[in-house]
Amino acid sequence: MIEHAVQHGETLVVERIAGSIDPVLRMLAKRDSSVTEVRLRNGKIRVHKDFKLVLHSKQRNPAVLAQLEADVCVVNFAVTEEGLEEQLLALVVNKEKPGLEARKQDILFCMNQYKISITELEDGVIEKISQSGDSLIDSSLVSSLEEMKAKVTDLNEKSVLAAETDAKLNETRDAY
Repeated sequence: MIEHAVQHGETLVVERIAGSIDPVLRMLAKRDSSVTEVRLRNGKIRVHKDFKLVLHSKQRNPAVLAQLEADVCVVNFAVTEEGLEEQLLALVVNKEKPGLEARKQDILFCMNQYKISITELEDGVIEKISQSGDSLIDSSLVSSLEEMKAKVTDLNEKSVLAAETDAKLNETRDAY
């Protein structure tokens, strides 16, 4: 069933996700647009460009999705008083101070981009180490690791600044 959906560009819906995600599903969820083939039980199969994977959970904050948070779009359909209050606040602030709400959305977008970039860099480090084999003293590997470390440090600093700015914006929003 999974193979058919992947090969023919169909949407695969997996319901009642709890505990852990099968490694095959995790690989399909984390794949980026450059991946054209994936390895399943029966060998490699081609990923159709229209293939989509939907993971469904009845839990409010499933821990299993935390593993994939930077790589997937999480949609929470739960209606809570807090969620409705946040939406109404966003509408009011958007009317009263349009720039403030736009800035908050930009910061949230940047924070997600930072998380994705850090995950990609970590994956790059793991890949380079696995490709180096027994020679971990390779000069190109060392320089590459130093470069990645600098980027991760920079992204972490930007992430902290974005979180601080977000907290300040939330204080301003809470005045309403």
